Amino acid sequence: MSNNKLDILKYKGNFDKAIYLQQKLNERVFSKTEIDVVYSDFTNWERNGLLDISDNTEKGSHKKLSYVDYVWVSIVKELRSFGFTYDEIKLVKKTLFSDMLKDKEQVKEVLSKKEYIAKKSGNTIDDLDKLDVNEINFQFIMIEFLMINIMGFAEKTVIQCFKDEPEVVIPLSKNIIEDYQEVNATDFFLRFINKSHVCISLTDIMQNFIDQGEGAFESGYPSVLSKHEHNILKAIRHNYQDLKSINIRFKDSKAKMLEIKMMKKVQVESRILELIKNGEYSTIEINTVDGNISHYEKTEKIKL
Repeated sequence: MSNNKLDILKYKGNFDKAIYLQQKLNERVFSKTEIDVVYSDFTNWERNGLLDISDNTEKGSHKKLSYVDYVWVSIVKELRSFGFTYDEIKLVKKTLFSDMLKDKEQVKEVLSKKEYIAKKSGNTIDDLDKLDVNEINFQFIMIEFLMINIMGFAEKTVIQCFKDEPEVVIPLSKNIIEDYQEVNATDFFLRFINKSHVCISLTDIMQNFIDQGEGAFESGYPSVLSKHEHNILKAIRHNYQDLKSINIRFKDSKAKMLEIKMMKKVQVESRILELIKNGEYSTIEINTVDGNISHYEKTEKIKL
């Protein structure tokens, strides 16, 4: 991945490069093996409409992913780990891939804050006066905007997703919260901030293809959970419908190991063989009724 890394210093504060950066983020440069997702998940997600990785390569060549694809695939992986269904993720996708410039009246309302935008972007008010919203004929989707915003401000940024309202996605960073205040959208923000949600760090994802890694981002939004607490919560939410028990082992007052026991009914014995062949770090206990396999219990160990 080293050849595909971006230098954030080229874009920090340089908002006149937004269009160029948008094109750069859509360059297809990553192979699937460069993302920590198993091949079967890629196949299932594409088949079920979660991913749309068009094959723009020569026949017989492998499909490549763009920086935008990289971030979205990573978001899908996180949402699946927190128990989001395919249909729920499709609604998140619809929001993150919506065209932010489609509603011309909304765009005009935002651009009416000329002094604020000029101060924030470095453009002059005269430049903004010359901009004709009706002549804008290109797409600018939400996930691209968030990635460009991250590169421009170099601030730690998260999105909040809601299982009961998956069509709602709330981005948060220091400068985005200021935007909410400027356009009087704090009521909308406050209505969702206290709802149960999944918080996904976009900067944690993007640091994988940025030269300076984690050190590239200024801390503007505090993390509520520690890394260990986050991993424990993910383990609880993952396949929660099959969860039987969780045992947390501590050493020196710190959580070191999770032992997760799941119980699932088995209808096809070949599924047991599949579990064994996967070679997971787990213990499998098979239960039978009248000589037939009825269900299995799997205890998985996760180091923190």
